Amino acid sequence: MIHKSSPISSRQKILIVSEGNNALVSLLKTYFKKFDNDVYISPKIPKSIAMFDYCFFINERTFIQKTKRFGDWKNIIFIVANRKKADEIMRNMQQKKLERIKIIVCPYSQIYDPHHVEDIVWFSISKSKETFLSINIIPSKPKALPLSPTTKMRSPAYYRFYLFIEKLISKKNITLIAVALVFVYHSAFIPPLLYGGYFVYQAMHKIQSNDYRGAANLIKQSESPILISKKMYAFARPTFLLFSIAQTPDDLFAVHEKILSIVHTAKNLEEDYHETFILFLNKNKSDAQKKQLTYLLESSRDSLSILESNLVFLNQKIPSQISIFKKYKEKLTTTSGMIAKLKKIAFYLPSLMAQKGEKKYLLLFANNMELRPGGGFIGSYGILTLKDLTFEGIEVYDVYDADGQLTAHIKPPDAIRDYLAQPHWFLRDSAFSPDFYENYFQAKFFLDKEKQLTDFSGGILITTTAIKNMLAAFGDLYLPDFNEKINSGNFYLKTQLYAEKDFFPGSTQKKSFLSALTRQLLVNLETVSESELMSQIFKSAEEKQLAFYIEEEELQKMIDSFYWSGRIIEPHCPPNIDNCYTDFQFPYDANLGVNKANFFVNRITEVKINIDSDGIINSKLHIKFKNESLQDIFPGGAYRNYFQILIPRDSVVTRIAIGEEPLSSYDQEIGQFKKVGFFFEIPIQSAREIVIEYHSLKGFKKGKSIYQLLFQKQIGSINNDMSLEITLPPNMFLANQNFSALVKNNRILYNTELSADKIFFVELLKE
Repeated sequence: MIHKSSPISSRQKILIVSEGNNALVSLLKTYFKKFDNDVYISPKIPKSIAMFDYCFFINERTFIQKTKRFGDWKNIIFIVANRKKADEIMRNMQQKKLERIKIIVCPYSQIYDPHHVEDIVWFSISKSKETFLSINIIPSKPKALPLSPTTKMRSPAYYRFYLFIEKLISKKNITLIAVALVFVYHSAFIPPLLYGGYFVYQAMHKIQSNDYRGAANLIKQSESPILISKKMYAFARPTFLLFSIAQTPDDLFAVHEKILSIVHTAKNLEEDYHETFILFLNKNKSDAQKKQLTYLLESSRDSLSILESNLVFLNQKIPSQISIFKKYKEKLTTTSGMIAKLKKIAFYLPSLMAQKGEKKYLLLFANNMELRPGGGFIGSYGILTLKDLTFEGIEVYDVYDADGQLTAHIKPPDAIRDYLAQPHWFLRDSAFSPDFYENYFQAKFFLDKEKQLTDFSGGILITTTAIKNMLAAFGDLYLPDFNEKINSGNFYLKTQLYAEKDFFPGSTQKKSFLSALTRQLLVNLETVSESELMSQIFKSAEEKQLAFYIEEEELQKMIDSFYWSGRIIEPHCPPNIDNCYTDFQFPYDANLGVNKANFFVNRITEVKINIDSDGIINSKLHIKFKNESLQDIFPGGAYRNYFQILIPRDSVVTRIAIGEEPLSSYDQEIGQFKKVGFFFEIPIQSAREIVIEYHSLKGFKKGKSIYQLLFQKQIGSINNDMSLEITLPPNMFLANQNFSALVKNNRILYNTELSADKIFFVELLKE
């Protein structure tokens, strides 16, 4: 008999759990939907079923055993296929005293008649205390199913999402999610840090090109993301401290702060120096402007101190092991050194600028394309006048104006007499010592004799290369009197053109050209980049293209400490070390060919030191010259060179050779050092090699020993490649050195560029 059930009240939540697809599931779903109920279908039981009004479990085996997992429930109906399963469920119900559970036994896979569904629903929702129902079905041909076997049963989207979340939240997944959340919490500061770091990186490029305004704009863009990153990092930092990994992020934020300070300080310094330049060039300053200039000079010292401190900190924090940072560390090291020197100079600037007085400085323009021991042939000289913090002017003179007025005979050095065929000595050839101190006083002597010029406060030697370097800061300079554009690329050739064209002693063409160039430089001083100009001056001083002597002891001590004075350096062993040998090599040329062949001459320098088992030091200097002049006409031609070298006073010369031919005759003097000199010539498109060998008289004793080589670069010489090779005997071992060398099979190998004086320090152990 068919029972008519009362409809289930509307908006009930019905759960149907079935592992496979069958007709009963589809019929139940269709039935309940007619009464506007929410039907949920799942292949397994959710962790909580309290939200459902009725739960139909079709052939479910595990619910009774795991009832504690599912919390409270309202009504549960089991539909099983046979009586055995029903009895098992019943026994478990009785043992666990479970309520609101009914059991239906029926061949659910064969139910296709909606009337059978009516019976199931009626029994399920009835208030009867009966808990068991059995439905028998006579097999018959099934009707067309409303649900095809291949159709997937779908639940509402929000329930599917609920099941997905439930599946996701397992013990294993909870652990993974927790780890992920912890990771995100502690690394969330990294993306904004990297984003801000990109602007910092770009700002560093701007600083390298001296574009401090551009760098300041980029740093400003980095501030917001870095600030966000810093606030986010504050939450994670206690954990980082706990595991001792806070140092790296702390350093990154500190580096950003230092770079921020560097950029702002550098920008302010550039603005202050620009104002200083303007006031310095103003010859009609008021008292207020003089006070402002004094204030700017004093405040620059504080700014330079801050800049130096920040640069040193930055250099310490950048890892040297990472190759991409290597060039930045080198740049920082160079810049820090420059700032440290500028800070010292700033202290003496009022004195240098003749505060409350007047000073005149002698300028000696040395053409290092006609190289001489002291920098080059003196083609012109000038007088720089400063008065009470004010630039009064520069006067440039042709050297022949002065030399033409020399009436006394001054005996020249032997090399000038013998190889230049010049019986007299003049200002133009006065730079014949490798020491600028001697050359400065020699030039003063000539100017006193020739022009009665005295009372100089100091002198500056300026090579052609130094002028070329400084012109790089100005770009193109137009000289209206000559209708020429002058820049660092064409300066030398244009100067030679106007210096030598139709030249005769007393002509003013070169003087006029140099004076016009000087005037144009002064005009453009107000618009030039002060930082770029100072960088080029610093570069020239470091590479010995500038040399300074100031007739004030404290000032000169400072310049000597910079190695900017062009002096011969006397090597010394470290204090309290007896087992020490100070080697010394200072080679220098004198072009006596009356040409500018040094423009075409290149050289490669090799130094080889061999220490034998007795500790005797055998030194060898090998220099290869190559004259690339194309024609034997001015300004090129044969390179006629009187070569000299200073070596240790107590050394013994064993061999001197030009090419393969030993040199039996050469000049030799013994003073503070042993000086050896000889003449040789290199035709155009030719090369020559010279070799000087000598050894020490005493050897190293057993134990700790120090070998020190001081190799000096000639003033005005062009930078060239240099290699050093030190070979040790089997009973000596390398303990330490002050340069990055390749050590292999008792050989110490090092390649460098000879851009300045070099000091090589090696600590050895002898058995």
